[in-house]
Amino acid sequence: MEMTPDEARRALADTEAAQRTVAVEVGAPAAYWWGLGIAWVALGAIADLGNAWLTVILTFAIGLAHAIVGGRLMGGRHRSGRVQPSAATAGRDTGLVVWIFLVVLVLVTVGLALLLNADGAGHPALFASLAPATLLVAGGPRIAMWASQRAARRAAA
Repeated sequence: MEMTPDEARRALADTEAAQRTVAVEVGAPAAYWWGLGIAWVALGAIADLGNAWLTVILTFAIGLAHAIVGGRLMGGRHRSGRVQPSAATAGRDTGLVVWIFLVVLVLVTVGLALLLNADGAGHPALFASLAPATLLVAGGPRIAMWASQRAARRAAA
């Protein structure tokens, strides 16, 4: 059975539309971002207690949890059980974009904590963690979605 050129164009358009629909599934679920934001604030609160060992242990525990859970999710291919898009659709750099976002948030947290501490504010690490945690919850899903949409556009081109 041969396809006419119009049927081939429609099939190609349907394939591209399905690929864009699947690209929406790429990224981490909202619960991941909320969990990371809460962990960020908890780490700030623990740091303000002044127990260096507890802070270090918690930092490594959060880092390990993020490496395990985030490593699987930030590849962009395991957001839900409904679909597992190809690496080309998910985008190879989605994890890198999210990692850079997290590094910037660490730098913002440390900078704010140092400024608040120099100003004599009580609980500088806790207060410094609030802004980045808010950015995680609000911005994390958007950044992951942006990266996956970018990948979908590249895959379609």
